[in-house]
Amino acid sequence: MIEPHEYCLLDEYLEQDWDAFIIEQDWDAFISFAETKGFEASEVYQLLNKLEEKANG
Repeated sequence: MIEPHEYCLLDEYLEQDWDAFIIEQDWDAFISFAETKGFEASEVYQLLNKLEEKANG
């Protein structure tokens, strides 16, 4: 389950750089952004895995 603070992170990032996340799938940029917001890289990878699972049904 995606936590509320994770949704907030995604929302904030997508407002800034939708193309990099959705079109280019620039995960490194997203991870760097998340780290500036206090997330650990491992937490971001877990979030990306959750998003993939959600997308796959």
